[in-house]
Amino acid sequence: MDVKSVMTPKFFDFPAIEKPGQVYTSTRGLLEGKPYLNEKTARLYNEVRMLYDTVLKLMFNFRQSGHPGGAISMGPHLIGLFLDSLRYDISRPDDLKNDVVGLSSGHKTNGLYALLTILFEAVKLREPSALPKDALLFKDLLGFRRNVTYHSRLVDQLHPTRLEGHPIPETPFVRIASGASGYAVSQFMGLALNLRERFQGDRPPLVYILEGDGAATTGRYQEALQVAHNLKLGNLALLFDFNNADIDENQVVCRITPEGVKEGHVASWAPEELGRTHGANVISINDGHDFNQIIAGLDAIREMISLNPRFAMGVFYTVKSKCYDPAGGVCGRKFHGAGHKTDSPEYWACQQEFEDYFNVKLPHLPEGSKSRDENESYFLKNLETVLELMKSRTELTDFIAERIFAAKDKIPQNRKTAATDLKPLMEYVPETPIQITPPAELVMPSGKASYREQYVKTVGYINKLTKNAFWVVSADLLSSTLPGITAYLGGKGENYKYAESEFYYGENNRDSRILHGGGITEDANAGLLLGLGAIGTYTGVSTSYGAFQSLAHTHVRVSVGPSGSHERELRAPIQIGAFHASLWTGPDGVRTHADPQALSTWWENFPYGSVISLLPIDPNEIYPLMIAAYRKKPVAIVPFIARPDGIAFDREKLGFAPAVEAARGAYILKAAKPGKSHGTVVLQGAGVAKIFIEEVMTNLEEKWNFNLVVIASPELFRMQPSEYQNAVLPYLDADQTRRNSVAITEFTEGTIRPYVDALGLRYSLFSYKPLSQLGKDPNEAESVGPYGSGEPEEIFREAGLDAQGQYLAVDSYLTRINR
Repeated sequence: MDVKSVMTPKFFDFPAIEKPGQVYTSTRGLLEGKPYLNEKTARLYNEVRMLYDTVLKLMFNFRQSGHPGGAISMGPHLIGLFLDSLRYDISRPDDLKNDVVGLSSGHKTNGLYALLTILFEAVKLREPSALPKDALLFKDLLGFRRNVTYHSRLVDQLHPTRLEGHPIPETPFVRIASGASGYAVSQFMGLALNLRERFQGDRPPLVYILEGDGAATTGRYQEALQVAHNLKLGNLALLFDFNNADIDENQVVCRITPEGVKEGHVASWAPEELGRTHGANVISINDGHDFNQIIAGLDAIREMISLNPRFAMGVFYTVKSKCYDPAGGVCGRKFHGAGHKTDSPEYWACQQEFEDYFNVKLPHLPEGSKSRDENESYFLKNLETVLELMKSRTELTDFIAERIFAAKDKIPQNRKTAATDLKPLMEYVPETPIQITPPAELVMPSGKASYREQYVKTVGYINKLTKNAFWVVSADLLSSTLPGITAYLGGKGENYKYAESEFYYGENNRDSRILHGGGITEDANAGLLLGLGAIGTYTGVSTSYGAFQSLAHTHVRVSVGPSGSHERELRAPIQIGAFHASLWTGPDGVRTHADPQALSTWWENFPYGSVISLLPIDPNEIYPLMIAAYRKKPVAIVPFIARPDGIAFDREKLGFAPAVEAARGAYILKAAKPGKSHGTVVLQGAGVAKIFIEEVMTNLEEKWNFNLVVIASPELFRMQPSEYQNAVLPYLDADQTRRNSVAITEFTEGTIRPYVDALGLRYSLFSYKPLSQLGKDPNEAESVGPYGSGEPEEIFREAGLDAQGQYLAVDSYLTRINR
């Protein structure tokens, strides 16, 4: 058999896996060589492109920073969006009825700034009353990649907007911060889901995600495509700037050439292949620099979106840094993040197209000028030259302005708006200092109790309170992390008997708030919900095992806007649930599932108040902790929900404080008896707390009189007044260096350092500390190998966190400080 001949692949020939209703076409096939635009319109589009390219080149020439290559190749379809496809009101960039342009390839933001300034300047020339207060004008380009500490004569005089190197929501028409490769795709999908449900009906705002081929090679990008397919996001379009060049390669993925298929050096797929495999309707724009094909392709994408609930992908075949080096003929990766030196011959060669076509001369920097003020003055004179051209070319400026104003008329005016209400969750003013008391239905009787069951009931209760504002997505672990959640969020009532998978959100179950993200997609799920909460109205819970938490870390880090900013005020907090987050899950393996390092992923790695972790030791603490966390309005809340079942303690019998006190973040669970107190024991984590309370506490109380403190949320405790913090964990000296406390946690060392002094740390217990190191400096610790799989009691015993280890540590410490 001639195996080679049988195995020869035929690209884009997949008759065996055609999906129902899926479309794949190209502009070459649609247009059949005929022009799509009349000659005048095509000419005016190209003149806008020359304005765009010129401003872009000026930006790099002046600033010597940014990414010119990809911004140049993206320019034509970005222009096509704003002047043809988008429905938006230029006067109200933040209006949620506007279509959205999302730069997942955030390094191309200099292109967005260049185009926005051209658009706003055209509006200012024709209808200045239509300008929004945050409009970007040419003068604002002086603020590109400059922060508030930068000063110069013109900057201090003109006060330009500070323009970030990658887009952030303080910029008009930007909804989500982006930049890291492939990172923002799933967040824009969450935004599309929000807009789809907020503006119900057949014409919700559309979300266009602009991406490049290099970023699409990331694993998180393909996770995101699975999500788009599973959610059938019919108001989503991915626009793929296929210049096939990243920072290192000029042949990133597969491309069909006249000579045949060239296989990629980075990934062995072509963009159309990637889109079709993940269920998209796909169109190839065979020449992404020809406005006939660009506008035809964008119109076809809009038509594809109306055909069926599949998301759309447009693949624009472009040349990276096209016309940026006409003399040398260099295109591609060389100009990914670099460009011509200021006023070099190469720079002036690339501006010649603009100068010759419009018969203008851009000012040259005077010879010998090197000062900052001279450089900026020259930059502004160049921009003023472009502005003067726009004033004189009335046909061109009218074309831009008329299309901008026409975009507003395209916005549907009769949409039905979903009416959720997050105020009861986030704006309630508590009658008592310890937040709201749980409703009777959320108070579990003492005895054996499930953290998961209580968590699910709490989510269901709050969902009803907020009029259906909660969404849930789980990484193929729904029945494991959130058993029974369908009764509360499935959309068909608590008594409905669901068939398998029937409870997921979809075209036939739009009332459901349970998302099928696409399988094991922890990274995409976190991004999806952060995007969902980016403009308020909805909040959500992404669940996975605690050991996998770091996958969500990047999404939260980039989503953290400054406290008090418009972005932060608009954003609704979401939860990234760390489930089975205890050494109790030891049979599955400590390193892979019951990871003691999970809390360290979030602990003090973010600005104050941005992330709040919840560590209930009693299921009855879940509701007050959750309410308290939402009212601090962080970006993310990370509840650590243990498995297996825990204990709802008989607090009155044990002399414990009420569970609602957990809302303070830390509290005295049981106070020392009147008289001399021998010290304080601090508990953190459901597993070690259960062991201590059930097996250690009574024996220790026979010998010692101590305060027992629980750390239920490190961040909420830090937010309490200093008087309260010092009452719970007092210092013994004015310099705040000495404490009479010892801590026990099932997490790692750093998570209990704030609650003990140097001596206390020597006797404190944490994962990966052998008992032989009690009383010794942590720097003397023996090497500790990973814990092995075993039953829960075996894992705690190996970690030295069992009853015997806990008693020994506390007794040794109290003996030492009370000698």
